[in-house]
Amino acid sequence: MRTLDDLGVKTLISVDALPPNVELAKQFGLRYVHLPHGYDGIPPSRAAELAKAVRDLPGRVYIHCHHGLHRSPAAAAVACIGAGTITPSTGAALLELAGTHKRYLGLHAAVASARAYSPHDLDAMPASFPRRVEPSPIAASMIEIERRFTLLKEHATAGWRTSAELGDAPAEYHALIIRENYAELLRSSATLPHSDGSRESFRQAERIAAELESNLRQTPRRSGAVDQAFGRLAASCSSCHQQHRDAPQDAGHLAPN
Repeated sequence: MRTLDDLGVKTLISVDALPPNVELAKQFGLRYVHLPHGYDGIPPSRAAELAKAVRDLPGRVYIHCHHGLHRSPAAAAVACIGAGTITPSTGAALLELAGTHKRYLGLHAAVASARAYSPHDLDAMPASFPRRVEPSPIAASMIEIERRFTLLKEHATAGWRTSAELGDAPAEYHALIIRENYAELLRSSATLPHSDGSRESFRQAERIAAELESNLRQTPRRSGAVDQAFGRLAASCSSCHQQHRDAPQDAGHLAPN
């Protein structure tokens, strides 16, 4: 926040599902706006809101997401094209510069189809910019799963050493929390559609997380078995993301996360 303030930024726009730290931003005189969208694309209504925010909100505007590679560069391109500050042909170059992965077809499509709004259209839009939007239950679970998975990667990099050596909660605890989040999603019949395969993907991920947890709890710990289970969990996540998160979705039910 201090660095952004030093750069002359006055407005922060988060397109991540995680609720932003509005209170910390206020300490530096920064305004937070929360306009989340998924990896599967940017709905037209959200694109218009982003364009109006970039045009109307004060100071330099900083747009961010979790990784800073995919959603936020796409949002910046769509917003600036919509506000008329860059040309549509510049959008693809911006994604290339940022390193936005080609597998996020919906994000690339959103930028490719973005067009400038007329000043009249932007003027007519409501100037309501929320500071914080609470994530949906599925987005909240995905945020927690991703956080725990990142911590597991740190354990893997350290050779699955004990928590005392890492100064962190035990690796088996992170695996447990991942498993419980998948179990909770599966218990909620209203959360997931029954026809698109996401339910079975979550069942598979829950089983693999349980296997990983079991292997981590064994004494002595067999690092080979742990590595294999962790690799399968990572592959399961990637496969599910490609099917239900990264490609354009009409319903967008796994987004944002």
